[in-house]
Amino acid sequence: MSKSEGFITRPFMIADAALSIPFVCVGLTFLLAFLSATFSLGVWKEWGFGLFMLIAALGVAQGILAKKWVNAYPFLYVSFSFLNTVALFIILFRYTNRNYFWLVLWLSLVCLFTLQTSLKLQTPEALRKTQWERLFLVIVPVIFGLYATKVYPNIKHQFGGGAPVPIVLHLSKKIPVFDSETAPVSLVDETEQGYYVLLGSDKAVFVARGLVEEVEFLRDVPVTETKAKKP
Repeated sequence: MSKSEGFITRPFMIADAALSIPFVCVGLTFLLAFLSATFSLGVWKEWGFGLFMLIAALGVAQGILAKKWVNAYPFLYVSFSFLNTVALFIILFRYTNRNYFWLVLWLSLVCLFTLQTSLKLQTPEALRKTQWERLFLVIVPVIFGLYATKVYPNIKHQFGGGAPVPIVLHLSKKIPVFDSETAPVSLVDETEQGYYVLLGSDKAVFVARGLVEEVEFLRDVPVTETKAKKP
């Protein structure tokens, strides 16, 4: 490869590297599965994991042929990488749960912004010309906003996350919102006045401390959905 060819193909190689990041992030999720049950291999549905392996194999084959293809057909090469990455996110959206999809997207954005920043630090001239305030005005809201709304709420509390804690409330008497004196719920917060719990998946309830005789904490056991009592 001549120096001029290398200069022309370098942006395409960088684009291809950026487009391969989501595949690496799917692999990272297997190492992060201990943080949440929603990040594990079990989230894949039907033929989803098989389809992922298929497009991953296509990506590996493309990488093997990169030296030949990227020089001869750089635009076509990157276009194929782009379509492969789009297919990955479609598969994730269709065949995994939304929590897993957002985790892979968040990891991909973190890696992408890291790659972009590292490219800006390669030469003193690029470092001087980069408008860092504009760059971080984009990076910070996206990375931290997505983490706070989509990733943090699914991380187990023992690892510093915000996932509700599965518990069983043993009540001193039956109250209208529950069908019995034993209520399996998810604990969101506890104060001196009582407990904020999730009833089912989308209904929050406050239970006064005086109504609770005992709280039983469950360990990594899915909470049985408790339906509100109908009037």
